Amino acid sequence: MKKLSVIFSVIVMLAFASPASAILYNDNYVVGNGGYTSPYAGAIVETFDLANSGGGGLTQAGWSFLAGGNYQIIKGDVSGVASAPWWTDPVAMPVGQKDQTYYLSVPVNVNSSPQSATIMFGGNPYNYLGLWWGSMDTYNTLDLVAADGISVVASYTGGTWSPGDGKQESSTTNMYRNLYDMPNFYGVKITSTNYAFELDNLAVGYNVVPEPLTLTLLGCGLLGLLGIRRKMK
Repeated sequence: MKKLSVIFSVIVMLAFASPASAILYNDNYVVGNGGYTSPYAGAIVETFDLANSGGGGLTQAGWSFLAGGNYQIIKGDVSGVASAPWWTDPVAMPVGQKDQTYYLSVPVNVNSSPQSATIMFGGNPYNYLGLWWGSMDTYNTLDLVAADGISVVASYTGGTWSPGDGKQESSTTNMYRNLYDMPNFYGVKITSTNYAFELDNLAVGYNVVPEPLTLTLLGCGLLGLLGIRRKMK
């Protein structure tokens, strides 16, 4: 029995020894807030739906755009400038439909600098981020930033998980992306050197998603212990 306890302890240590720098992700979602949104209980979701077509405020108290951002909060498509995120799930809603609510688009003017906007989360740290990312392009950049709003904790482009070709009606370039088990971040910087980076239902949280690797290792370990016990009998 003592031998089994030692083996189990080793398994647990290995399970929780995954590198802190390993970024885990998935494209899980639920339907809500006018389209796809975070499926995780405890996530805080910014819908942008208190804003108007000229840009403006956020729905989350304490959240704010850093001054000087180049962005707009709009509804629907703007020819040559922005395309609302596309619905890709034929079961949840008809394919070919788009986001029915306000969403964030960066930049509003590609000829003005900076070609970015930064949203700060009121001084609170998070390690989970979710967003409905539309028509992903290689020139779209998503930076997770530290408390100073400048230092970059992690960075991704529209080509990280997609072809990055900006297709407006494709399941490979329109998705709800969840990032979790990350170093703490305090804000997000959205950058696009061309039209445009479109997103909606931006979600944050802290430890809102279980780590699949840990659960798998624990499961395998328990199965192994059962096998050892049978042999000892």
